Amino acid sequence: MDATAPLLLLPLVWGSHGSWSSPCPGNGEPCRLAFVSHNPAALPCAAPGAAWAFLPLGPGPRTPWGLLPPGASVAASGALHLDRPPPNASGLYRCRDQDGHTRALYEVDFQPAEALRLSHAGLGQRALGPEPGVAGSRGGAALLTRWGPWQPCGLCGAPAERKRLGLCFALLPLGGPQPCGLAKLPGPGRGPELRIETCWEPCDAAGPGPTVGPLLVSGRYEVPEGGGAIWLTCPSGSIYRPVAWLGESRALTWLEQLRPNASDPLGPVLEPATGGSRIRVSSPGLYRCFVDQRLVGRFVLARPGPPPPDPPELRRAQAAVQALLAASGAALLALLALSAGAACGGGGGPHRK
Repeated sequence: MDATAPLLLLPLVWGSHGSWSSPCPGNGEPCRLAFVSHNPAALPCAAPGAAWAFLPLGPGPRTPWGLLPPGASVAASGALHLDRPPPNASGLYRCRDQDGHTRALYEVDFQPAEALRLSHAGLGQRALGPEPGVAGSRGGAALLTRWGPWQPCGLCGAPAERKRLGLCFALLPLGGPQPCGLAKLPGPGRGPELRIETCWEPCDAAGPGPTVGPLLVSGRYEVPEGGGAIWLTCPSGSIYRPVAWLGESRALTWLEQLRPNASDPLGPVLEPATGGSRIRVSSPGLYRCFVDQRLVGRFVLARPGPPPPDPPELRRAQAAVQALLAASGAALLALLALSAGAACGGGGGPHRK
């Protein structure tokens, strides 16, 4: 268990599409939020038919409110969804209702995923501690990591890993904590953090097991010629959700990847920027990914050539579907025969007086 105590808890709640969102009271001041770039995010606005506008951060004179960043979409509820926002999507986001009234105002810091710092409790690695403010350096601001809660284990009923996300905040001499990208600090700051530890959770006896759930993607891929590797993406996964990968029947873990002697250049590599939602693989085999302890992706990586026979679990599923179709067809034929017999017996013969 990680002995590092959380400094502060993130005031964030789950949104749809695997994103984090934060409801903020409308008091006229912008609600300041921090996210990790290249992971989905959501900004609530309780105004159906909402009109959103964006004002980017940056030096120089203020520019007019303009178009939303690429990948942004407005839901029917009025919430703004951002698919993979880059760091330059940081700025002000304004939501207005159909009458032109401002219903939500956010100042958002998308902290660069490439600056993410990863540490594993099982390897004795420590998270970053607070950096005290020094006069004349960063405006005297102290930097700290504002931690979110531990996510559930990536798998249940088996040894697994869980993660906790921390975002960079600055404690200014005047005022409360602000996301580092919004504090306008001189000099370099620091990026977000991802803390990993091993865990074990029992499966919920009243609910689905770790292999039950809608399979969102299934495909077959070929190993690149010349011994290269490819990236697989787990659907609906993000740095904000529990994600786990299995290669054949072996768990592909952060612990294995971060060991000092893990020097295989072609071994599986989980991508820190997305919390392990993407993985680089080069060895043929069956790869499965889980989100919220549910199987959502199945990938077969094969060498170039004719496709191999279907795996046993797929053949069993196909046989079950064929048996169901055969039973349904037989039942339909019996129903048609019964209907035809009833029609003939009911009005097709001669009548006697």
